[in-house]
Amino acid sequence: MLYLFGVIIQFNVIIYSLIGRSVYEFFIDKEQYADFSLYNQGKWSSISLKYPIMFGLSILLIPLCLLKDISKMRFASMLGICSLCYTILVIIIESPWFYLDYRNNKYKKDEPKTHANWFDITQGFTLELNFFTSIATVFFIFACHQGAFPVYKSLKFNNEKRINKVFFRSICLVLIIYLFVAICGFMTDPLSEEPLIIFRKSIFKNDIFMNIAKIALALDLYLSIPANYNSFRASFFLLVFNTDKIDTWRNIFVTVPFLLLTTFIGAIFEDILSYISLLGGFCCSIICFIIPGCLMIATSKEKVFSLKNILRLVIFGVLGIIGFSAAVLTVIKMTTKKNK
Repeated sequence: MLYLFGVIIQFNVIIYSLIGRSVYEFFIDKEQYADFSLYNQGKWSSISLKYPIMFGLSILLIPLCLLKDISKMRFASMLGICSLCYTILVIIIESPWFYLDYRNNKYKKDEPKTHANWFDITQGFTLELNFFTSIATVFFIFACHQGAFPVYKSLKFNNEKRINKVFFRSICLVLIIYLFVAICGFMTDPLSEEPLIIFRKSIFKNDIFMNIAKIALALDLYLSIPANYNSFRASFFLLVFNTDKIDTWRNIFVTVPFLLLTTFIGAIFEDILSYISLLGGFCCSIICFIIPGCLMIATSKEKVFSLKNILRLVIFGVLGIIGFSAAVLTVIKMTTKKNK
Protein backbone atom coordinates (compact mmCIF):
# COMPACT_ATOMS: atom_id res chain seq x y z
CA MET A 1 0.00 0.00 0.00
CA LEU A 2 2.82 2.39 0.87
CA TYR A 3 4.55 1.56 -2.41
CA LEU A 4 1.43 2.18 -4.50
CA PHE A 5 0.73 5.40 -2.61
CA GLY A 6 4.22 6.66 -3.51
CA VAL A 7 3.95 5.47 -7.13
CA ILE A 8 0.77 7.46 -7.73
CA ILE A 9 2.34 10.58 -6.17
CA GLN A 10 5.25 10.16 -8.56
CA PHE A 11 2.90 9.69 -11.52
CA ASN A 12 1.22 12.99 -10.65
CA VAL A 13 4.58 14.78 -10.63
CA ILE A 14 5.70 13.31 -13.96
CA ILE A 15 2.32 13.94 -15.64
CA TYR A 16 2.34 17.60 -14.63
CA SER A 17 5.94 18.03 -15.75
CA LEU A 18 5.21 16.36 -19.11
CA ILE A 19 2.16 18.53 -19.68
CA GLY A 20 4.14 21.65 -18.80
CA ARG A 21 6.92 20.88 -21.22
CA SER A 22 4.48 19.98 -23.99
CA VAL A 23 2.45 23.17 -23.55
CA TYR A 24 5.59 25.31 -23.42
CA GLU A 25 7.20 23.76 -26.51
CA PHE A 26 3.97 23.52 -28.52
CA PHE A 27 2.39 26.90 -27.89
CA ILE A 28 4.60 29.32 -25.94
CA ASP A 29 7.96 29.07 -27.67
CA LYS A 30 8.08 26.50 -30.47
CA GLU A 31 11.83 26.87 -31.02
CA GLN A 32 12.85 26.90 -27.38
CA TYR A 33 13.60 23.94 -25.13
CA ALA A 34 11.53 24.01 -21.96
CA ASP A 35 14.28 24.78 -19.46
CA PHE A 36 12.22 24.24 -16.33
CA SER A 37 14.97 25.51 -14.05
CA LEU A 38 14.04 28.94 -15.41
CA TYR A 39 10.47 28.43 -16.58
CA ASN A 40 9.34 26.96 -13.26
CA GLN A 41 10.53 29.96 -11.26
CA GLY A 42 8.04 32.36 -12.77
CA LYS A 43 5.17 30.33 -14.16
CA TRP A 44 4.83 26.58 -14.01
CA SER A 45 5.60 26.23 -10.29
CA SER A 46 3.28 29.06 -9.24
CA ILE A 47 0.48 27.99 -6.91
CA SER A 48 -2.12 29.74 -9.06
CA LEU A 49 -1.24 27.47 -11.99
CA LYS A 50 0.01 24.21 -10.49
CA TYR A 51 -2.70 23.43 -7.96
CA PRO A 52 -5.75 24.05 -10.20
CA ILE A 53 -4.29 21.89 -13.00
CA MET A 54 -3.11 19.02 -10.78
CA PHE A 55 -6.28 18.89 -8.68
CA GLY A 56 -8.41 19.26 -11.81
CA LEU A 57 -6.73 16.21 -13.35
CA SER A 58 -7.14 14.34 -10.07
CA ILE A 59 -10.88 15.07 -9.91
CA LEU A 60 -11.32 13.81 -13.48
CA LEU A 61 -9.79 10.50 -12.34
CA ILE A 62 -12.43 9.87 -9.67
CA PRO A 63 -14.93 8.03 -11.96
CA LEU A 64 -12.17 5.75 -13.30
CA CYS A 65 -10.79 5.00 -9.84
CA LEU A 66 -14.29 4.22 -8.52
CA LEU A 67 -14.63 1.34 -11.00
CA LYS A 68 -14.94 -1.91 -9.08
CA ASP A 69 -14.06 -4.11 -12.05
CA ILE A 70 -10.59 -3.17 -13.29
CA SER A 71 -11.03 -5.35 -16.39
CA LYS A 72 -13.09 -2.48 -17.85
CA MET A 73 -9.81 -0.60 -18.19
CA ARG A 74 -8.33 -3.19 -20.56
CA PHE A 75 -8.70 -0.90 -23.59
CA ALA A 76 -6.98 1.90 -21.68
CA SER A 77 -4.10 -0.51 -21.04
CA MET A 78 -3.80 -1.18 -24.77
CA LEU A 79 -3.76 2.58 -25.40
CA GLY A 80 -1.02 2.90 -22.79
CA ILE A 81 1.08 0.22 -24.48
CA CYS A 82 0.65 1.94 -27.88
CA SER A 83 1.65 5.34 -26.50
CA LEU A 84 4.66 3.80 -24.78
CA CYS A 85 5.74 2.02 -27.97
CA TYR A 86 5.42 5.29 -29.90
CA THR A 87 7.62 7.08 -27.34
CA ILE A 88 10.26 4.36 -27.55
CA LEU A 89 10.16 4.49 -31.35
CA VAL A 90 10.76 8.26 -31.35
CA ILE A 91 13.68 7.88 -28.93
CA ILE A 92 15.28 5.17 -31.09
CA ILE A 93 14.80 7.04 -34.39
CA GLU A 94 16.22 10.29 -32.99
CA SER A 95 19.19 8.61 -31.28
CA PRO A 96 21.64 8.78 -34.26
CA TRP A 97 21.25 12.58 -34.45
CA PHE A 98 21.66 12.96 -30.69
CA TYR A 99 24.76 10.75 -30.82
CA LEU A 100 26.33 12.83 -33.61
CA ASP A 101 25.53 16.02 -31.72
CA TYR A 102 27.16 14.62 -28.58
CA ARG A 103 30.30 13.49 -30.41
CA ASN A 104 30.68 16.71 -32.39
CA ASN A 105 29.71 19.34 -29.81
CA LYS A 106 30.10 17.89 -26.32
CA TYR A 107 32.65 15.09 -26.38
CA LYS A 108 36.30 16.06 -25.88
CA LYS A 109 38.83 13.29 -25.58
CA ASP A 110 41.18 15.21 -23.26
CA GLU A 111 38.44 16.31 -20.86
CA PRO A 112 37.16 13.43 -18.68
CA LYS A 113 34.11 15.44 -17.62
CA THR A 114 32.75 15.33 -21.16
CA HIS A 115 32.46 11.55 -21.37
CA ALA A 116 31.76 8.54 -19.20
CA ASN A 117 34.09 5.62 -18.60
CA TRP A 118 31.80 2.61 -18.67
CA PHE A 119 34.51 0.35 -17.21
CA ASP A 120 35.31 2.51 -14.18
CA ILE A 121 33.08 1.01 -11.48
CA THR A 122 34.65 3.23 -8.79
CA GLN A 123 32.42 6.09 -10.00
CA GLY A 124 29.51 4.37 -8.30
CA PHE A 125 31.27 4.38 -4.94
CA THR A 126 32.21 8.02 -4.55
CA LEU A 127 30.95 10.12 -1.63
CA GLU A 128 27.52 10.26 -3.28
CA LEU A 129 27.38 6.43 -3.48
CA ASN A 130 25.41 6.44 -6.74
CA PHE A 131 25.72 2.66 -6.95
CA PHE A 132 23.03 2.22 -4.30
CA THR A 133 20.57 4.71 -5.77
CA SER A 134 21.11 3.22 -9.25
CA ILE A 135 20.38 -0.27 -7.97
CA ALA A 136 17.28 1.09 -6.22
CA THR A 137 16.11 2.40 -9.60
CA VAL A 138 16.47 -1.11 -11.08
CA PHE A 139 14.50 -2.53 -8.15
CA PHE A 140 11.77 0.04 -8.75
CA ILE A 141 11.30 -0.48 -12.49
CA PHE A 142 10.90 -4.25 -12.15
CA ALA A 143 8.54 -4.19 -9.15
CA CYS A 144 5.47 -4.62 -11.33
CA HIS A 145 3.86 -7.54 -9.52
CA GLN A 146 2.01 -5.55 -6.82
CA GLY A 147 -1.04 -5.74 -9.10
CA ALA A 148 -0.63 -9.42 -9.92
CA PHE A 149 -3.39 -10.80 -7.72
CA PRO A 150 -6.10 -8.26 -8.67
CA VAL A 151 -5.33 -9.01 -12.33
CA TYR A 152 -5.34 -12.74 -11.54
CA LYS A 153 -8.80 -12.45 -9.97
CA SER A 154 -10.20 -10.43 -12.88
CA LEU A 155 -9.19 -12.98 -15.54
CA LYS A 156 -11.99 -15.25 -16.73
CA PHE A 157 -9.71 -18.28 -17.01
CA ASN A 158 -7.30 -17.63 -14.18
CA ASN A 159 -5.42 -20.88 -14.16
CA GLU A 160 -1.74 -21.15 -13.27
CA LYS A 161 -0.56 -21.75 -16.84
CA ARG A 162 -2.30 -18.67 -18.19
CA ILE A 163 -1.23 -16.31 -15.40
CA ASN A 164 2.40 -17.47 -15.73
CA LYS A 165 2.20 -16.72 -19.45
CA VAL A 166 0.88 -13.21 -18.68
CA PHE A 167 3.69 -12.60 -16.17
CA PHE A 168 6.38 -13.89 -18.51
CA ARG A 169 5.23 -11.75 -21.43
CA SER A 170 4.94 -8.67 -19.21
CA ILE A 171 8.48 -9.02 -17.86
CA CYS A 172 9.89 -9.66 -21.35
CA LEU A 173 8.10 -6.59 -22.70
CA VAL A 174 9.39 -4.21 -20.03
CA LEU A 175 12.89 -5.72 -20.22
CA ILE A 176 13.08 -5.01 -23.97
CA ILE A 177 11.75 -1.48 -23.46
CA TYR A 178 14.22 -0.73 -20.66
CA LEU A 179 17.16 -2.04 -22.66
CA PHE A 180 16.34 0.08 -25.69
CA VAL A 181 15.84 3.23 -23.64
CA ALA A 182 18.99 2.61 -21.57
CA ILE A 183 21.21 2.05 -24.61
CA CYS A 184 19.81 5.08 -26.44
CA GLY A 185 20.11 7.27 -23.36
CA PHE A 186 23.62 6.31 -22.30
CA MET A 187 25.07 6.35 -25.80
CA THR A 188 23.57 9.67 -26.88
CA ASP A 189 23.69 11.76 -23.72
CA PRO A 190 25.64 10.02 -20.93
CA LEU A 191 26.11 13.19 -18.86
CA SER A 192 22.50 14.34 -18.82
CA GLU A 193 21.15 15.43 -15.44
CA GLU A 194 17.51 15.06 -16.46
CA PRO A 195 15.59 12.36 -14.54
CA LEU A 196 13.85 11.13 -17.73
CA ILE A 197 15.35 10.80 -21.19
CA ILE A 198 12.43 12.62 -22.84
CA PHE A 199 13.16 15.67 -20.65
CA ARG A 200 16.57 16.21 -22.24
CA LYS A 201 17.23 19.25 -24.40
CA SER A 202 16.27 18.59 -28.00
CA ILE A 203 18.74 19.29 -30.81
CA PHE A 204 15.86 20.09 -33.16
CA LYS A 205 14.23 23.52 -33.33
CA ASN A 206 10.72 22.12 -33.20
CA ASP A 207 10.67 18.47 -32.16
CA ILE A 208 6.97 17.87 -32.71
CA PHE A 209 7.32 14.08 -32.60
CA MET A 210 8.91 14.15 -29.15
CA ASN A 211 6.30 16.63 -27.95
CA ILE A 212 3.60 14.20 -29.05
CA ALA A 213 5.51 11.45 -27.22
CA LYS A 214 5.44 13.51 -24.02
CA ILE A 215 1.68 13.92 -24.29
CA ALA A 216 1.31 10.19 -25.07
CA LEU A 217 3.41 9.22 -22.05
CA ALA A 218 1.45 11.58 -19.81
CA LEU A 219 -1.76 9.91 -21.03
CA ASP A 220 -0.25 6.48 -20.40
CA LEU A 221 0.65 7.35 -16.79
CA TYR A 222 -2.70 9.05 -16.27
CA LEU A 223 -4.58 5.91 -17.31
CA SER A 224 -2.23 3.77 -15.19
CA ILE A 225 -3.30 5.48 -11.97
CA PRO A 226 -6.70 3.67 -11.73
CA ALA A 227 -5.01 0.29 -12.23
CA ASN A 228 -2.46 0.97 -9.50
CA TYR A 229 -5.10 2.44 -7.22
CA ASN A 230 -7.20 -0.71 -7.64
CA SER A 231 -4.43 -2.76 -6.02
CA PHE A 232 -4.13 -0.24 -3.18
CA ARG A 233 -7.90 -0.26 -2.60
CA ALA A 234 -8.07 -4.07 -2.53
CA SER A 235 -5.38 -4.21 0.16
CA PHE A 236 -6.91 -1.30 2.09
CA PHE A 237 -10.37 -2.92 2.24
CA LEU A 238 -8.91 -6.20 3.45
CA LEU A 239 -6.75 -4.51 6.07
CA VAL A 240 -9.19 -1.90 7.39
CA PHE A 241 -12.66 -3.32 6.66
CA ASN A 242 -11.68 -7.01 6.66
CA THR A 243 -13.52 -7.67 3.41
CA ASP A 244 -12.81 -7.85 -0.31
CA LYS A 245 -16.28 -6.58 -1.23
CA ILE A 246 -16.27 -2.95 -2.32
CA ASP A 247 -19.50 -1.14 -1.47
CA THR A 248 -20.30 2.25 -3.02
CA TRP A 249 -20.06 4.56 0.01
CA ARG A 250 -16.84 3.07 1.37
CA ASN A 251 -15.41 3.20 -2.14
CA ILE A 252 -16.12 6.94 -2.37
CA PHE A 253 -14.91 7.53 1.20
CA VAL A 254 -11.51 5.92 0.42
CA THR A 255 -11.02 7.00 -3.21
CA VAL A 256 -11.64 10.75 -3.06
CA PRO A 257 -9.32 11.53 -0.09
CA PHE A 258 -6.67 9.23 -1.58
CA LEU A 259 -6.58 11.08 -4.90
CA LEU A 260 -6.60 14.51 -3.27
CA LEU A 261 -3.83 13.61 -0.80
CA THR A 262 -1.52 12.07 -3.43
CA THR A 263 -2.05 15.12 -5.64
CA PHE A 264 -1.33 17.53 -2.78
CA ILE A 265 1.95 15.79 -1.87
CA GLY A 266 2.99 15.66 -5.53
CA ALA A 267 2.34 19.38 -5.90
CA ILE A 268 4.60 20.17 -2.92
CA PHE A 269 7.46 17.75 -3.54
CA GLU A 270 8.59 17.37 -7.18
CA ASP A 271 11.88 15.44 -7.04
CA ILE A 272 11.27 12.44 -9.34
CA LEU A 273 14.61 10.72 -8.65
CA SER A 274 14.08 10.85 -4.88
CA TYR A 275 10.71 9.12 -5.25
CA ILE A 276 12.31 6.39 -7.35
CA SER A 277 15.18 5.84 -4.88
CA LEU A 278 12.91 5.79 -1.83
CA LEU A 279 10.32 3.49 -3.35
CA GLY A 280 12.90 1.25 -5.01
CA GLY A 281 15.18 1.13 -1.98
CA PHE A 282 12.63 0.58 0.76
CA CYS A 283 9.32 -0.71 -0.62
CA CYS A 284 10.63 -2.73 -3.55
CA SER A 285 13.30 -4.40 -1.42
CA ILE A 286 10.55 -5.68 0.85
CA ILE A 287 8.19 -6.62 -2.01
CA CYS A 288 10.81 -8.22 -4.26
CA PHE A 289 13.32 -9.76 -1.86
CA ILE A 290 12.50 -9.79 1.86
CA ILE A 291 8.98 -11.24 1.70
CA PRO A 292 9.64 -13.67 -1.21
CA GLY A 293 12.87 -14.81 0.45
CA CYS A 294 11.11 -15.51 3.76
CA LEU A 295 8.30 -17.35 1.98
CA MET A 296 10.74 -19.50 -0.01
CA ILE A 297 12.56 -20.50 3.17
CA ALA A 298 9.34 -21.02 5.17
CA THR A 299 7.74 -23.24 2.51
CA SER A 300 10.92 -25.14 1.71
CA LYS A 301 10.84 -28.85 2.49
CA GLU A 302 14.47 -28.65 3.55
CA LYS A 303 15.78 -27.62 6.95
CA VAL A 304 15.94 -23.91 7.72
CA PHE A 305 19.73 -23.92 7.93
CA SER A 306 20.31 -26.12 4.91
CA LEU A 307 22.85 -24.93 2.33
CA LYS A 308 20.16 -23.92 -0.17
CA ASN A 309 18.21 -21.87 2.39
CA ILE A 310 21.37 -20.21 3.71
CA LEU A 311 22.25 -19.24 0.12
CA ARG A 312 18.76 -17.78 -0.34
CA LEU A 313 19.09 -15.89 2.92
CA VAL A 314 22.44 -14.41 1.86
CA ILE A 315 21.27 -13.39 -1.64
CA PHE A 316 17.96 -11.85 -0.56
CA GLY A 317 19.54 -10.32 2.53
CA VAL A 318 22.32 -8.59 0.58
CA LEU A 319 19.84 -7.24 -1.98
CA GLY A 320 17.62 -6.00 0.83
CA ILE A 321 20.53 -4.25 2.57
CA ILE A 322 21.51 -2.54 -0.70
CA GLY A 323 17.94 -1.33 -1.15
CA PHE A 324 17.58 -0.05 2.42
CA SER A 325 20.95 1.69 2.12
CA ALA A 326 19.73 3.50 -0.99
CA ALA A 327 16.59 4.65 0.84
CA VAL A 328 18.60 5.95 3.82
CA LEU A 329 21.09 7.74 1.53
CA THR A 330 18.21 9.37 -0.34
CA VAL A 331 16.73 10.70 2.90
CA ILE A 332 20.15 12.06 3.92
CA LYS A 333 20.59 13.77 0.53
CA MET A 334 17.10 15.25 0.72
CA THR A 335 17.76 16.60 4.23
CA THR A 336 21.16 18.01 3.26
CA LYS A 337 19.73 19.64 0.14
CA LYS A 338 16.89 21.19 2.14
CA ASN A 339 19.28 22.59 4.76
CA LYS A 340 21.46 24.14 2.04
